[in-house]
Amino acid sequence: ARGESYDLVVIDIAMPGLSGIETVRRAREKRPELRVLYATGYAETVGDDTRTGADRRIKKPFRLAELTTEVRNAIGRG
Repeated sequence: ARGESYDLVVIDIAMPGLSGIETVRRAREKRPELRVLYATGYAETVGDDTRTGADRRIKKPFRLAELTTEVRNAIGRG
């Protein structure tokens, strides 16, 4: 909303009140090009979850090396 730009948003899918998926949907109303990496502790959302579209997903808990790889892939530098 303040005009700031980000290379990537890393967000949990399950959050109290407003889910990560809904948060991203709202953010993309203003920034459709927003790159997203979803984190989840639920195995079923790591697979083919249509709610996250083509965005990358990583299963918690994850190691730093896994996060690094997924961040690079999500921003297109992998």
